[in-house]
Amino acid sequence: SGGEIVAANTAYRALYSLDPRDLRFSIGGAVEYTDYRGSAVPAAQTSIARAARGETVERERLWLFDRAGTWRAMGLSIRTAEANSLGEPTYLIELEDLTAVSEAQREQPNVSRVVSHELRNPLTAILGHADLLLESDGLTDTQREHLEVIESASERMLTLIQGILTQTPETDHSRADFDLAHLVAASVEAFTPAATAAEISLDCTIEGSLQLVGDEFRLRQVIDNVLSNAIKYTDRGAVRVTARRDGDRIELAIADDGIGMTPEDVDRIFTPYFRAQSVQDDGITGTGLGMGITKDIVESHGGSIAIESTLGRGTTVTISLPTDPTAEGGDS
Repeated sequence: SGGEIVAANTAYRALYSLDPRDLRFSIGGAVEYTDYRGSAVPAAQTSIARAARGETVERERLWLFDRAGTWRAMGLSIRTAEANSLGEPTYLIELEDLTAVSEAQREQPNVSRVVSHELRNPLTAILGHADLLLESDGLTDTQREHLEVIESASERMLTLIQGILTQTPETDHSRADFDLAHLVAASVEAFTPAATAAEISLDCTIEGSLQLVGDEFRLRQVIDNVLSNAIKYTDRGAVRVTARRDGDRIELAIADDGIGMTPEDVDRIFTPYFRAQSVQDDGITGTGLGMGITKDIVESHGGSIAIESTLGRGTTVTISLPTDPTAEGGDS
C-alpha cells in the first residue's frame, strides 16, 4: 500500500543504484517525464497510479532520471499480480531501457540529411554513366536490360534522397491510377540477380491486371522492402511472390523459406530500429527501419499488412490494398 518494491532483479537495482540488502524502496515519489527534458507527469497520471486504477499500461514510453542523474527513456509495462498476505494489490513492472533507441531517433533527421547529401553525388554519377552506356551502340538485349534496371533504381534512389533533403513528408503521396502487376514484375526482375547469386529460387505469380489508385513510387518502395528482406534472410530454398485481386482489394503475398521469427519478434517487427533476435544471431546487418516504413506507406493507402512466421521455417508477409483508397476513407 505504501508503494514499496518487494523484489527486483539485478538490472533494476543497478538502474536505481539500490542496495540489494534493502529493497523496501518506495516508488510512490518516483517522477516520470513525458519526453526528454519534458514536463513531469502529474502524480495521479503516472503509470503506477493508472495501473492501480485498473488501467492497462503496455509498452508505454516515458523518461526518468536514474540515480546517477542521467536521463533515460524506458519502455514500461505493468500488470496485476497476486495480492500479498495482507490482501493488498501487487504489480509486476517490466522496464526496457530504450535510451539508445530514443537518442538515435532524435538524431535521425540530421544524420539522414548528411548521409543523403553525401550519397547524392556518387549516385548522380552512376545514373549519368548508365545513361551514356544506354546511348552507345552494340549493346546486347541482356546488357540493355541490366542498364535499364540500374537507371531505374538510381532514379528511385535520387527521388528518395531528395525527399529526405527537403524533408518531404512520407505521407505526402501523389495518387494516380496504375497497374500494380507491372510494379510487382519490375521489382521481381530487379531482385532476380540477387536471388540467383544467393542460389535462391524466386518465383512470381500475377493473376491478371491489378489496377488501383495510389502512389506508384511509394508502393514500389513497399514491394522492394519486403522482397529485399525475403531474399536477405533466406539462405536456401525459395521466395514466392503472388499478387491477385480479391473483390475491391488487391492482395500481395511474399513468402520465403528463410530463418523466420518468434511470435514475440513478429509482434515488434514494425517498431523503429527493432531487429529480430534470429537476424542478430545470424549476423545479418540492417537498420530495423524498413518494415516500419512499409507499414506506414501501406496504411496511408488504406491498406493492411500481416506477418506469419515460424522460427527456422520462413515468413509470409501479406499486404492488402484497396483498389481505390479514397472510396474507403483513406488519405487523399
